[in-house]
Amino acid sequence: MATINLGRIKPVFRGAYSGATAYVVDDIVTSGGSSYICIQAHGAGTQAVTVTAYWSVLASTGTDVGTTITTEGDILFRDGSGLQRLAKGTAAQQLAMNAGADAPEWVTVGGGGVLQVKTTYYTAQHAVNSATWAVFNTAYGVTITPTASNSTFWLDASVSLGANSHDHNSSLNFFDSQVGTSDGDEIFTPTAVSSGSRTLGTFVGVPGNAGVGDWNKYCLWGCHPRGLYTPVSNNGSARTFYVCTKRNGAASNSSMLNYGDQNHSYTFAGVSSITVFEIANSII
Repeated sequence: MATINLGRIKPVFRGAYSGATAYVVDDIVTSGGSSYICIQAHGAGTQAVTVTAYWSVLASTGTDVGTTITTEGDILFRDGSGLQRLAKGTAAQQLAMNAGADAPEWVTVGGGGVLQVKTTYYTAQHAVNSATWAVFNTAYGVTITPTASNSTFWLDASVSLGANSHDHNSSLNFFDSQVGTSDGDEIFTPTAVSSGSRTLGTFVGVPGNAGVGDWNKYCLWGCHPRGLYTPVSNNGSARTFYVCTKRNGAASNSSMLNYGDQNHSYTFAGVSSITVFEIANSII
């Protein structure tokens, strides 16, 4: 007849494991934060808890995340080597995946907001006669130092423009000093059409009346080239935006910046301007 040891009906907790203690089946001990149950009796100091023929793990200790995340607002994440801490971000930042798509990071979302605005008003008068893109004058520009390396810029100019001939017409565009101010460096590329091209801004002279002559010569017209510009490279350095022009008519014709009507008994002049908005790019 089998003998039943009433004291062994349930496992017996023996406390912390000791190499000086002999253990029998169903003894439970703790070691290194984990708990183990004896599955084969053995004498004192003969089998450590790591010997799986004598011990089975009941509960294994986990990572103490309190030693990884240390500050209120921290976030715990896993990288290729284990658990890592992402320190809390600043106010209004949002959580996003990094460029490598392998870890989270805090980012400041621009959302298209205006970061800064710079304006130049220009009153000097200049005549420009060029078959290629050229600035009216380097003083007619706006210098801006970007506050972010991924900003875009809204360029908005008001150009008081006339011509020395009613047959004249010219195109308008912008230069970015970080790109260059020579022909071919214009920011916005004209769109080709069957009859020529469409440009960002165009001035066209108005024909004079028969017998009167160029009654509208130098007559001021408000031209407003504008557009959204994203630099190919933004290193955060200051850049200057200029309005540039080129003639589309005869070689003798010039674009007349801020000149007024000189065919009548009075003379007046105009004011031109450039306004540059730095706009934050949104990550969304």
